[in-house]
Amino acid sequence: MTEAKPPRVGLCVGPDCRKHKKRIRRLESCLEGVCVWAHVECQDLCKGPVVVVARDEEQLLFNKVRGKQLRSDLITYLTDGTLSSALKKRRKKRKQKASSGGS
Repeated sequence: MTEAKPPRVGLCVGPDCRKHKKRIRRLESCLEGVCVWAHVECQDLCKGPVVVVARDEEQLLFNKVRGKQLRSDLITYLTDGTLSSALKKRRKKRKQKASSGGS
């Protein structure tokens, strides 16, 4: 039996999310030892901090991950897969980029 891969987390450091340095640092501290995380480019949600979670084949985006309770809910989701109602409210769909109709 193969072991499940640990979830991977991306913390957006785009121009708008970058304004939330303290919140991003708190998220980094919480994630240490829980999962593999990295900074990622702008996710076009612009309501930071924005967190991207990749678990198995699923990728979820959350915006406005602010405060102790949401950080705790995120850690719970990363460790046992339970998505709290507060975190569900922060879940967002990735914006569709307009395709260029170039020649």
